[in-house]
Amino acid sequence: MAIVFLLWASFSAEAQVDSGKIVGTVKDASGAIISAATVTVTETQTNAEEKIATNSAGEYVATELRPGIYTVKAERAGFKTAVEAPFKLDINQVVRVDFSLVVGSVQEQVVVTAAEPLVESETSSIGQVIDESRVHQLPLNGRDFIQLAYLSPGVNMGPASTGSTGNVPLSLVLGIACALGATAFVYLRGWLCLRSAFPKLISIWRLVAFMSGLVLVWTAVGSPLATLDHHSLTIHMMKHLLLMTVAAPLILAGAPAFPLVCGLPRVFIKSHRPRTSVPARWFKRCLRHPVWCWLAGTGAVIGWHLPVLFQSGMRSLGIHILQDLSFLVAGFFFWWPIMQSPASATKPPQWSMALYLFLATLPCDILSAFLVFCNRLVYPSYLSTSQVFSMAPLQDQECAGALMWVWVTFAYVIPAVAITVQILSRPNIESQGMRDARRRPAVRPLNGAEVR
Repeated sequence: MAIVFLLWASFSAEAQVDSGKIVGTVKDASGAIISAATVTVTETQTNAEEKIATNSAGEYVATELRPGIYTVKAERAGFKTAVEAPFKLDINQVVRVDFSLVVGSVQEQVVVTAAEPLVESETSSIGQVIDESRVHQLPLNGRDFIQLAYLSPGVNMGPASTGSTGNVPLSLVLGIACALGATAFVYLRGWLCLRSAFPKLISIWRLVAFMSGLVLVWTAVGSPLATLDHHSLTIHMMKHLLLMTVAAPLILAGAPAFPLVCGLPRVFIKSHRPRTSVPARWFKRCLRHPVWCWLAGTGAVIGWHLPVLFQSGMRSLGIHILQDLSFLVAGFFFWWPIMQSPASATKPPQWSMALYLFLATLPCDILSAFLVFCNRLVYPSYLSTSQVFSMAPLQDQECAGALMWVWVTFAYVIPAVAITVQILSRPNIESQGMRDARRRPAVRPLNGAEVR
């Protein structure tokens, strides 16, 4: 999937045009159209020529021309040959060179030097070419060449909120806060009921873990951090990593199912055990399988960072909410095989969990390396927003990639190492226990039976 992302990102960027075009019309002195005239376009440095015949409207088009110095010549039997003086053709420019042929011999030439050819007369777009010397000499913050675009006339940063959902509605913020507050209240009520009935059933650290997870969810989607992610890819990455690698496992560590059920009012609790069909039980087991859980977590990280989906989330508030929610749900799926209790019948072998976590780092490492080393802006929407940390958009992208690499290393690799150490130390503990049992002296009670 990571390879698919790299290919997608490479081809989804806007096309880079590195050629120009020369167009024009050939007429006679009276203004009548001359068809079937031969127009020769010559690049003066290499003497490469391209011959084009004018159509029935007297028009010609020379495309895919490399930047350079060109001359254009038009000739037709019965008319003098007209030659346009050398002119410069830059990247993505359309130069119009029209000819007015005079009656005479083809061997005679008329060199046009009075007027410059018209540039960009065929389109309404405005462009400017910044040559190599200016790129090297001009001071750039972080050497981000994209900043040179603002030297062209008519180019501006635009308002910070244009084309984005950076301004989160107050009603949505209040709704998120109320939903999380209600969840915390129900969990606390259920936890207190369980503690009063069974003091040792659920420990206090689970309450702290669950509440901390809810606070982190609010920080990611309901706090001011939720609006800053449209101004910085680094903050955007921080939000998603908080939801998936910190908030989700903390909520699962709180063992939320039983306390939430106990905390609900009695009207929401059924008095009989629900019966599920065989297909439903099979589907539930499939959802909890480590392979599907791994694919859910990895798919959310890679899928939402495809440029098309990422840009859609930046433009649409609804898609952006779906994006945040999918990261949290994918985090639940991903951490479920690891956070299950040891007594669970569906818990996979512990050695496989170390491999599970290690394999999860590979797609994230590829994505973070691509963001750091691709040397181009993958998400153009950050060009039209004001930067939070006074960094160029390309610098911000590199910082986001580095943050992802370091964060994922701590979140996945460290637990994998801890699990590996625990697996390797278990045989030593078991063998030590067996040796202690053998060394324990026998005790003979009064009835003559020997016990150990």
